[in-house]
Amino acid sequence: MTIRELAKKLNLSKTTVADAIRGKSQVKPTTRELVLRAAAAYGYNFNTLASAVLQQVRSKRPVHLRANLAFLVPEEMHELGAEKTQLYQGAYERALELGCAMDSICVPKFKAARLTGILLARGIVGIIVGPLIRSVGHLSVDWSKFASVAFGYSMARPSLHRVAPNHLQGIRLAHKMCRRNGFCRIGLALRAEGDARSNGIWSSAFFGIQQKLPRSQRVKPFLVSDAEYTPERIQKWILQEKPDAVLFHNIERLPKLPEIFDGGTGWVVPVFLGGPPVTSCAGIDQRYRACGAQLLDQLALQIVNNSRGIPSYPTVTLIDGKWGACAHLRAPEPGRGLNGSAVACK
Repeated sequence: MTIRELAKKLNLSKTTVADAIRGKSQVKPTTRELVLRAAAAYGYNFNTLASAVLQQVRSKRPVHLRANLAFLVPEEMHELGAEKTQLYQGAYERALELGCAMDSICVPKFKAARLTGILLARGIVGIIVGPLIRSVGHLSVDWSKFASVAFGYSMARPSLHRVAPNHLQGIRLAHKMCRRNGFCRIGLALRAEGDARSNGIWSSAFFGIQQKLPRSQRVKPFLVSDAEYTPERIQKWILQEKPDAVLFHNIERLPKLPEIFDGGTGWVVPVFLGGPPVTSCAGIDQRYRACGAQLLDQLALQIVNNSRGIPSYPTVTLIDGKWGACAHLRAPEPGRGLNGSAVACK
């Protein structure tokens, strides 16, 4: 409930309602009582943070929210040092700029009431939900008490406002840069979990790209379950499809295939769709630091607008990735690649 909505219900001006809530003397006592009763009935809570920001804006002083925020990290991922990632650092640095305090909080498998109580006891008003351990996960909390925003697509429910890397732009850019560097047959090798983290965008985009290529340049993707994603099966697929380059999720999930990448039975270049910049490998920098800063901006906007709970119309803010090349990204020499010769892409 906002002041504008409350004013509309009471058939009063927004200024009158705002002045009544703030207790200004120019508002008649009967009007003030009417407004306060309606505010209590409709669940309106006066936003002290927004009031403080507006006062600073009017006085031309630097704007600071002075809010306590939480970056929630699932218990299973806490040992990975999620608080040290570029995503967290981007959000933390932006929080400092706005004058907010933000803590990385490990979230054990508490029930909603227990977790809500812990957050309220710490004075938390805004929540950033980091990547969940499962690609289609869920987090229980009383969302009506907090402003909230999630990173990526791993938290399937509830549907909050999100900030995510632009996976469609990323895979299109990776494919374009591979072709620009002379690779014609470009494959895709993904685990089901990895593709789910892109909301299925990587596989969908790849199929769309393939339909626009000549049949001789199309490569059947390797999309399998986690159990089937083994070096032996990937090697077999590469030898069957004979790609020049292969798009993978990220370098941490790349199986060890020395006989493929070291030239033993062929010559294939790995290209990565996700993760932070890796200087030794070509691929997409998903700009996690920028994503983190945008998460904080989205959260601050909700706090200033006194918005809490699960949104009626969830939005997704996409951050475009950047291409990072490396020395080994060059087309195979004639006779060396799996296809026997290098052919110019058209």
